[in-house]
Amino acid sequence: MKEYPEKDYTLRIHELLNEYEPEVARFLTGGWILTVNLVASVTFLPYLPTSPWPPLPALDLDMAHDRDEAARVVLSTSTQLVTPTDGAERIEELVGDVPERQTVFFVAAKRYAELDAELHSLTRRTYPAGGPPRDEQLRLSDLGDVALRAFLKDDLPRSAALSSYKREILCLASIEMNAPTGGLV
Repeated sequence: MKEYPEKDYTLRIHELLNEYEPEVARFLTGGWILTVNLVASVTFLPYLPTSPWPPLPALDLDMAHDRDEAARVVLSTSTQLVTPTDGAERIEELVGDVPERQTVFFVAAKRYAELDAELHSLTRRTYPAGGPPRDEQLRLSDLGDVALRAFLKDDLPRSAALSSYKREILCLASIEMNAPTGGLV
C-alpha cells in the first residue's frame, strides 16, 4: 500500500511490548506505537527517565538490564515520543546521531492516561460479523472528539522531527512548527 496525502489519514496501533526484543520488552510497562498514514510513528511510553536529561543513548538496542535502559532503547528508536510528566506539559526537541531529530511530548499524567485508554480501546474495537473487512482501516475521522484526535491535530504538527515529506503526506504542510495551539506549550 502506497502512502499519499490524506486529511482523513489511516492509523495503525501496535502494543509497544510486541515491537521490541524480549530482553527489552520485559522491562516495559505498557505503551503503544501509533503509525500515522504509513509514514510517521508516534511512540507512547509510560515511563522515561529524566535524569540525566537528555538520557544517554542506548548502547545495545536488543538488551536492557533495567527499566531505565529499556526506556532509553525506546527513545533511541523513536522520532516522536509521548510520555507523562509531573511537571508542566512541554515539547522537547532533541538533536543527535540516530535518529537525527526527535520530539518528546511531555504531557500531564492525567492526559497520558486518557491517551493510553483511548489507544487501548481502539485496539479492542468490535466489528459486526466477527471482524473488520480486510480493507477496513482505522481513520482519523473514526476517533470522534477525544484526546488522541486533539493530540494528532494540535500537537503532532509542532514536531520538528517531521520531515517536509511527512508533513505533506499528513496534510500538515501549511501548519507552522511550534505555533501556539490548544495543546502543548
